[in-house]
Amino acid sequence: MSSSSSSSSIEVEFRVVCGGKPSRAFTTPRSVVDMERKFQCGAMELFTGPSPRMEALYWLAWQSLTIAGEATAAFDVWLDSLEIFEVDPGETIPLPPPVE
Repeated sequence: MSSSSSSSSIEVEFRVVCGGKPSRAFTTPRSVVDMERKFQCGAMELFTGPSPRMEALYWLAWQSLTIAGEATAAFDVWLDSLEIFEVDPGETIPLPPPVE
């Protein structure tokens, strides 16, 4: 892994409609790490890999929306009510250098 990939993060905006209610949220460091731990894959792979896992992408959206207070239902219930799903991967954002 190159040092440049470890010094950047991806910010993603999710726009959804669930049960007729529009919502939007951005990924946070917590939502990204939660997804990486749950699915054992890096967030960058999710968007740049040859075959993205839709479950992981939906889960990341749900987790981001949950953290933002925009989703309160359990994941499977939320997924069953999902009507519109839009992803804006944004751009790579440099992280600050580590504190020594």
